[in-house]
Amino acid sequence: MNDGLHRASTQKIADDTKKGGMMVLGLGLCTVMSVLVSSFLYIWYSTTIPDDCVLKTYFFGMGIINVIMAILLACMTFFGKGLAGSSGHSLLHDKYKAEGRDAEAQQQEEELGKEVAMHGSGLACVA
Repeated sequence: MNDGLHRASTQKIADDTKKGGMMVLGLGLCTVMSVLVSSFLYIWYSTTIPDDCVLKTYFFGMGIINVIMAILLACMTFFGKGLAGSSGHSLLHDKYKAEGRDAEAQQQEEELGKEVAMHGSGLACVA
């Protein structure tokens, strides 16, 4: 058993997992923004190419594909944040189990199952 986990307070575990979820959200949204910027650049560049050039369609298509990719990436980011946040239930389950608080450990295990099912199924649908 991890001694640090045994001594950690319930509030500290909840705060740390919330911070982890926010980090996933922040990094994911930065990635989404960079993909959106590149998609807008592709679309803008396609407007500067003459109509008779076939690359106009290519750059416009790449811009549209990047917009779709950014939308899917945003969905994956939000589901990933949920999964990262639900890891707190696993840590609390382990802590309560080590302390002999079986009823609370069982409750945390049930909540973990619900959250992982919800966020995991959403993530699987998007991916």
